[in-house]
Amino acid sequence: MNEKNVIRRCRSGDQEAFNELIRMYYPYVTGYLMKLAGDKFLCEDLTQETFLKMIKSIDRYDLSSSAGFGTYIITIARNTYIDHCRRERKVIVPLDYAEISYAGFEEEVITRLEYEQTVKLMETLPEPQREALRLKYIDRLTLKEIEAVTGAEQKTIKSRIFEGKKKLRKLLGKEKQK
Repeated sequence: MNEKNVIRRCRSGDQEAFNELIRMYYPYVTGYLMKLAGDKFLCEDLTQETFLKMIKSIDRYDLSSSAGFGTYIITIARNTYIDHCRRERKVIVPLDYAEISYAGFEEEVITRLEYEQTVKLMETLPEPQREALRLKYIDRLTLKEIEAVTGAEQKTIKSRIFEGKKKLRKLLGKEKQK
């Protein structure tokens, strides 16, 4: 199925085309929002809101854009989450576990504890650095995709990642000394 043809059909009001887009991107959007929200019920609400916004704004998606439709829908999801946080006056964006496979139980426990410690310390970073690190290392987006989601230039994103990692190393060093 050609995604651009489906989008063209959506623009002409084809309800089945909208259903196809939603079926294609529902798991992707839900997974992304679950990592941000950390709450299944909130995630479901935000996912529905994201797709409603997508339906209303389908004409704004540039078919000739180098960014794929997935980037477009994730940007809508991100902005929907940010809007929710502003409405609820939430400051911290919770993070979920990355999916990692481990060789042995002991290694798994140690790795999980280190991961949890790192994620907890990430919460202390300024929002732009925390977001850049999460998108790069947890959501595994490319710099180009992060640029499309955040609107920040790639050199700014690289700087945020570099500074965030530097601060995390320093914080992790202090934690190990305790």
